[in-house]
Amino acid sequence: MGSLWAVYDGNVPAEVIGRMASPIQQTVRKIFRRSPQPKHQSRSQSPKIQQRSTDKKGLGLWLENHWVAPSYGGGLLIFFTVFFFAAATNTMAGWLYVISGVLLALLGMATVLSRRSLRGITVTRQPIAPVSVGDSVQVSVTWHNTSDQVLTLSQGVDGAPVELISPRDGSHPSLPTLQLLEHLDPGKNKNIFFTYDNAQRGVYCWTGISLRSAAPLGLLWARRSWSIPAKAVVYPQILPLSRCPLVDHMGQGNTLRMADRNQFSQASYEGLTRSLRPYRTGDSLRLVHWRTSARYGELQVRELETTTSGQTVMISVDTAAQWDADDFEMAASAAASIYSYASRRQLEAQLWTPSTGIVRGRRAILETLAAVNPGDRPDPEYPEYTTPPDTPLLWLTAKPESLTTLPLGSRWLLWGDRPPASPSHTGHSIQNNLPLAQQLEAPHVL
Repeated sequence: MGSLWAVYDGNVPAEVIGRMASPIQQTVRKIFRRSPQPKHQSRSQSPKIQQRSTDKKGLGLWLENHWVAPSYGGGLLIFFTVFFFAAATNTMAGWLYVISGVLLALLGMATVLSRRSLRGITVTRQPIAPVSVGDSVQVSVTWHNTSDQVLTLSQGVDGAPVELISPRDGSHPSLPTLQLLEHLDPGKNKNIFFTYDNAQRGVYCWTGISLRSAAPLGLLWARRSWSIPAKAVVYPQILPLSRCPLVDHMGQGNTLRMADRNQFSQASYEGLTRSLRPYRTGDSLRLVHWRTSARYGELQVRELETTTSGQTVMISVDTAAQWDADDFEMAASAAASIYSYASRRQLEAQLWTPSTGIVRGRRAILETLAAVNPGDRPDPEYPEYTTPPDTPLLWLTAKPESLTTLPLGSRWLLWGDRPPASPSHTGHSIQNNLPLAQQLEAPHVL
């Protein structure tokens, strides 16, 4: 080290210059120290350790959004710029000033070009289709280049929720939050896809998306962010039940008008017109009332009378009970499967939970089952949610004591190791070591 410094100025002791430059070198190393590359993580390790180097926090992310942040090569260049400038200041050697000036100009040019490369870029996000547990959530993003320059070597960073990236079961998280955008010509669009495998039940919300670029020199990163909210819903697993005795025999008198009776009742009303309305795209031409259409000069469509069985299947999930995490996932899957089965049998199915009250409609019910969690409490503004409706319930719980207070004609499914406390209604205790579909279809529950 002493011989290297002695080359700059023979009149200045090399030891003195080395001691002067040492604090500068240490400070620069601390600021621009390269983060160690993470090694391959096993599935048994905590998902919190699984992070991409691009998901910077604190100062680095702030610099990318508001100015520029150095890459590894850029950090080295900044270090050498400061190094040569400090050496030139101490030695008064002109050629060292020239080197530091050239390096500083190169950094300035990289700063301007990296931020300029992101101008004129816009982004849109397509709606995310709902999926079921175990399926992949696919996010489609379209980049638009409205500028007059080519966008090259950029990275799209999807602001995916942490819960979606790190599964609840501790399995190896998929981290496809970064996609390379290699080339985008002026006036062109390009779609990129982010795929998240093995999604767990839940409702996941996105807040935004970012585009970062260090083009063309690769020394300094600049980032531009857009606030584009999005929501992905992962439904519980819906089992294709061929029968469900709990639903088929539910009711005050343990009888239920089945789908064949509904069909017979509907057949007696077939052909009866309730009202007429203007034709809308997708309506069947068989329903067009030609005589009225000719009178009004536009197509009129008949609305026919429909009937329902009058029987409501009220599926109730007792979120106030003390649930095991795996048991509650099975209960959510059972509720979704029972609802799907009742809908196929043309029965009116509804859902009740203490935190939401009564929910109607397929999409609303499945979204509620996706979002519900054990321990959910009623909203203080709606105290009436705390009490289940006074109708026959299909009660899903892990609290045996609650089985004795159910309305007449109710049915129940019980999770947990504790036996039921002498219930006065018919039901079934779910065993974790048996397939759920087999237990819901079993005839011996009655």
